[in-house]
Amino acid sequence: MEAILIGHDLYKYVDGSLSCPSPVVTTDTIEKTNPEFLYWTRQDKLLFGALVGTLSQTLVPLVSQAHTTKEMWDILAKTYALPSRGHIKQLKDQFNRTTKGNRSIIEFMQAIKTCADQLAALGKKVEHEDLIDRVLLGLDESYTSVIEAVNGRDTPISFEELHEKLINRELTIQQNRQDSSMPATAFAVTTRNHDMMSRIIRRGFCTVTPQPWLFIGLGNPGEIYKTTRQNVGFKMIDAFAKSQGISMDTFHFNALFGKGFVGRFPVLLAKPQTFMNLSGECTGPLAAYYKVPLNRVIVFHDDMDLPSGVLHLLPKGCRGKHGGLKSVIRHFGGNTEFARLRIGVGRPPRRTDPKAFMLQNFNATAQGRIDYILQEGAYAMKEVVSQGLTEAARCLKNQQKINQMWLDTMPV
Repeated sequence: MEAILIGHDLYKYVDGSLSCPSPVVTTDTIEKTNPEFLYWTRQDKLLFGALVGTLSQTLVPLVSQAHTTKEMWDILAKTYALPSRGHIKQLKDQFNRTTKGNRSIIEFMQAIKTCADQLAALGKKVEHEDLIDRVLLGLDESYTSVIEAVNGRDTPISFEELHEKLINRELTIQQNRQDSSMPATAFAVTTRNHDMMSRIIRRGFCTVTPQPWLFIGLGNPGEIYKTTRQNVGFKMIDAFAKSQGISMDTFHFNALFGKGFVGRFPVLLAKPQTFMNLSGECTGPLAAYYKVPLNRVIVFHDDMDLPSGVLHLLPKGCRGKHGGLKSVIRHFGGNTEFARLRIGVGRPPRRTDPKAFMLQNFNATAQGRIDYILQEGAYAMKEVVSQGLTEAARCLKNQQKINQMWLDTMPV
């Protein structure tokens, strides 16, 4: 990687030899935006995103607080360039002590894989057989049938195949517990959402509870992306969460996560922290864990094909060109039968790189439009939950026609 950066004359962004220019320049006592600052910022953000894309999912949270390419590189260098024996020993101990406990199979295996990946990054690769053994040793007696089947095989099992077998066994265990302890409900009872079920019971609902809705906002984690065009999906989740008093302070399946109710209807909210083009790595497991059917999943995402200030709610759609949507569809097994809330951000000016455009902030006028539709979108999602997707989409479409007449009178 270092050789590539030097070869393309980009290492200066990494080592800090090309410092960030001043945001403004003064000419004849008049302050103007410094074009060198704009170029530097664009290049640094593009390089930042490219380098993040080369990291494994387990390393991404480590650099999520970095604002520039140099900050990210320094974090990685400090952590992995000269690892101490103590750090390696600590990771090995953590790996050897990891057990399932009260965690889900997904969280348990992810914890083991994270340790293994970090050790590999430090030059201490965990052999495949040791990785599988660690998983099996961390299970309780409920998984004895899977353990015996794996140990009795003539050929080694892959990590992915073991993951699938354990997920299936976990679902069987949960179903058996549910059948023996309480009437069946449409909302899956698991240790992770037991508190939600308790709230349902306390409210005096009948034994058949409405299935939850899962709202997923797409975007990029970190302060550097917080106000960019590509993060309007996150903004829409925040607007809806605020309108319903739902806290988004839980980290669950590599996402900022919240859950609550709209009336008597359960709602799950997620902002994947895996970066845009890896969004499906979080959303697929989330939907599977809570047994949410795809017709009750809505993905909020930016759309350059719509002007700023325009919303389109589609009951389902095609694969499209959006990187985040492609990842979500891939982790839904190629199924496109889920709804999308398209949030218009407008098209870039001529000769502007679309990727750079999406990583820029809105101008004042466009930001005003976005602020307005965030409130409108939050209301529309409340209508989805209470009135249904079809009726909410019809009402939103009619409202957008009225809004368009107002928007046409505003400057772009």
